[in-house]
Amino acid sequence: MQIKICGITTLREIEFVNELKPDYIGLVFAESKRKVNKEKAFELCNRLNKDIKTVAVFRNNSFEEITKVLEKIPVDILQLHGNETEYMVKRIKDIFKGEVWRGINYKEYSEEKLNLIDKVIIDSLNPGSGKVFDWTSIEKISTNKEIILAGGLNINNLDDALKIKNIKGIDISSGAEDINEKGNLEKSYIKMKKIIEKVRGYNEREI
Repeated sequence: MQIKICGITTLREIEFVNELKPDYIGLVFAESKRKVNKEKAFELCNRLNKDIKTVAVFRNNSFEEITKVLEKIPVDILQLHGNETEYMVKRIKDIFKGEVWRGINYKEYSEEKLNLIDKVIIDSLNPGSGKVFDWTSIEKISTNKEIILAGGLNINNLDDALKIKNIKGIDISSGAEDINEKGNLEKSYIKMKKIIEKVRGYNEREI
């Protein structure tokens, strides 16, 4: 079971993940309270442990916006979380040799949307909202794509999430956040540590 911590925005969060070592971090380039610009993203990637893969998250960004990010930022994986067409995906794959993931809400799941896609993230109706959906609906999906579960995951419901058949990873953002000493929302070292330890423990039991 792989772990992605999405919405990294600060160097302090980079220090946290460098110690805790999730499989992936997500940098958001779509409109969001967790959006980072290219300059900040470059700084974050420059300090990131190279064993941790970087996922660049886009939602209905233009092809030009995406290429500008790819030209400047050392991205391992590109995640599309909007209404990007198959033609857009093909154009991206012509210039980008890493994996391309598709984020999709659970009610709109369709194999047709996964042409040329390497992995699929199944999320709630409002991605990034931290709201939970009926995760058992994923068990009815038949696909040859690896599925990553997102949508309202946190330390309190993680045990239930890990019981869901078919999933190969979890994607957590708001569930790993807390208010820091300055009164700002930030990824919490303690929450991330608990989440990662629980998933690693699950992985050890599954071996």
